[in-house]
This record gives sequence, structure tokens and C-alpha cells, in this order.
Amino acid sequence: MPYPILHQPQRFWMEDQHHQLIGEIEYHLDAQKRYVVTHTFVNPAYRGQGLANQLLDQIIALARKEKRYIYPLCSFAVKVLQNPRYQDLWDPKEGEPNGGACTWVKP
Repeated sequence: MPYPILHQPQRFWMEDQHHQLIGEIEYHLDAQKRYVVTHTFVNPAYRGQGLANQLLDQIIALARKEKRYIYPLCSFAVKVLQNPRYQDLWDPKEGEPNGGACTWVKP
């Protein structure tokens, strides 16, 4: 069942028909105007359906539309954004996301 993705500044999320949180991803703009992804959560009852990826895709689309970089602090976003197909979102001053929170490899 597809769940609508809701948005407000600094947050994308999904709710069920009873307005209970299914999943969310939080972000903010830092001083360098990058989208910093700080938190991703999916309710255990809904895991395994690709919902975290759908939420991260919203920030990816937003960053590409606004021509901004993404700086992931949450381990899920770091892992996904390591894929070279997201290289256009890596801040060239930081390099490739690697490992856990705040750990990057210089190119």
C-alpha cells in the first residue's frame, strides 16, 4: 500500500490512516547551504518495504532541484549516498560519505 509522503520544512514523513507515524526523515540547511540529513526512522511494523529509501529520495530530489549538496549524518543516508550515482550530491570539499556519522573520505 503506498503511503503519501508529507512535507514541512526540515522533515518528510508518512502516516497511516489513523495519523500514526510510519516513517520520517529530518534534515536542515547548514551554514554552507547543504542539506544535512540528521535522522531517519521507520516504524518496525513497516520496515522492509523500502519506505526509508522513499523518504530519502525526497531529499535527493529537493537537493538536485535546488542544486545543493547533501551532508548525511545518519548512518542510513551515509550508506545510500555512498553509491556513485549520487556523486553529484557530494560536497567536493568533503568527498565521498564513508562509514558512519560525519565520516567522509577525501577524493
